[in-house]
Amino acid sequence: MKSPIVKLSAATIFAIACFILLFPGPQAVTLAGILQKIEQIQAFVYKTRTVTQDAVQGNKTNQGTVLVSREYGIRIDQVTTDERSGEASQRQMYFLPREKAFVMIDYGQREYGRVEYDTEDPRGLHNPSDERLDVPLRQRTGLY
Repeated sequence: MKSPIVKLSAATIFAIACFILLFPGPQAVTLAGILQKIEQIQAFVYKTRTVTQDAVQGNKTNQGTVLVSREYGIRIDQVTTDERSGEASQRQMYFLPREKAFVMIDYGQREYGRVEYDTEDPRGLHNPSDERLDVPLRQRTGLY
């Protein structure tokens, strides 16, 4: 930065940056404002799609729609398609915080499972060492 023009340009850019930071204007976005908007959301929906590649069993595609409600819980509608046979199976899963329960319905296998939990923090259901989820789903009962 020996040239006076380069020094003047750098100083001008620095001054503009400082002015913008000190006087952001009415359109400025703050994290607190974003958080406030997010906390107002009561429900949202999103779609998922995953492909599992397996040389032995063949590829499988999972497509799902997830509905999340602050008041009612979570519903997941999932369709798994075996790319080798073209066979599709449908499954629904419900996470019901009011009832403190997780319900899974597998229409292809004609099975369902229900797990009730006694903790305020249901994240323990996702712990692989927690047998509360594994045992009841192994003891499935047919739907029909």
